[in-house]
Amino acid sequence: MNSIIIATDFSQAAQHAADYAAQLATHLGASLHLFHAFSIPFTYTENPLPLISLEELTNISETEIAAEKARLNATFPQLPISHSVHPGEIMDCLAEAVENNDPLLVVVGSSGAGGNNLLWGSVAVQALRQLPVAVLAVPMHTTWKPVKSICFSADYKNINNHFPFEAVRKWIHTMQASLDIVHISQSGVSATPDGYFQSELSSVSPQYHTISNAKLGDGVAEFLKEHNPDWLLIIPQKHGFFESLFRRSRTEILTKVSHVPVLALH
Repeated sequence: MNSIIIATDFSQAAQHAADYAAQLATHLGASLHLFHAFSIPFTYTENPLPLISLEELTNISETEIAAEKARLNATFPQLPISHSVHPGEIMDCLAEAVENNDPLLVVVGSSGAGGNNLLWGSVAVQALRQLPVAVLAVPMHTTWKPVKSICFSADYKNINNHFPFEAVRKWIHTMQASLDIVHISQSGVSATPDGYFQSELSSVSPQYHTISNAKLGDGVAEFLKEHNPDWLLIIPQKHGFFESLFRRSRTEILTKVSHVPVLALH
């Protein structure tokens, strides 16, 4: 059975993402795995000492994850749910879990727009950027519904046989969704993908769009507002839309797109 890993720190944002992941797992006939990693705090002295023992932290984490599993079991009694806790840095532990379990998807929570606890700056961003598996970042206040439309932000550059066409086709077919491909023209000149790009995605019959905007993020936000897709699909790359979020205007842009779950493929 396919498995969806939900990374949780037991916060409100993480619980919301877990609910969304449970709905998605039920929809796909997948199992759900609750994943929690914790670091051991140390005193800042000449000879650092742990403030709390590994055993105590493990027991606390086991208690919290058991409570979260019970909460989900009460709402989704037919959903197979497993759990694990891991001492260590979360991205290292997640990477190891992905390597050992080959999940269908990793889900992380994002606290949405505003506030200092925006997870886009930490775990969600690192997972979207780094994990060699499909990752879905779920903002707060996003309500689950079957995914019928997916928007893919594409720049048509650096397209070669390493581009994850197969993964794009897989997720479109899996969700039985339509695909809108939006290209943001920063120069104002309309662009079209080459024949190779079009042929690789012809089986999912995408609709192609071009928006003129000097800023990638603003252009994508404009498209999202007008078309209201269920997911935003990204391929993290150095000069793409995703990286444009981390320039000066990132807070404004994140506010505009914070209502849309973001699926990253690598």
